[in-house]
Amino acid sequence: VRQVAVRSKEFWKIKKPSPCIKECKLDGVYCKSCGRHQDDIRMWSTYSDEKCQEIMNTIEKNKS
Repeated sequence: VRQVAVRSKEFWKIKKPSPCIKECKLDGVYCKSCGRHQDDIRMWSTYSDEKCQEIMNTIEKNKS
């Protein structure tokens, strides 16, 4: 049985900083455009601000 979280309309109005550039191109399990794992893309809105920043910092390091 799959459980689905019910979110309020206000929850979906919250915009978290994201590396997304709206050009999704998955290569295996990673997006070639933003560098996130498909699980991180799917779960982004549920992550804490700290977790999101940690992922964005890792993406920046990997670009160098």
